[in-house]
Amino acid sequence: MLCLSVMITSIMQSMPLFVQQILKELWAIAPAVKRNIHFVSQMAAEMKSTFLSVP
Repeated sequence: MLCLSVMITSIMQSMPLFVQQILKELWAIAPAVKRNIHFVSQMAAEMKSTFLSVP
C-alpha cells in the first residue's frame, strides 16, 4: 500500500500543474459521484422490480 502511494506521488510530481489540479478536483468530488451512482442503481433496481411485479 505504501509503495502505491509513493508511486502515485512520483507520478503526480512529474505531471503538469493543471493536470494535478484537475485530479485533485476529481478526487474531491469522487465520494459524491459514488453516492449518486449507488442512488441511481438503487432506483433502477426498484423500478425493475416494480415493472416485473406488474401482471
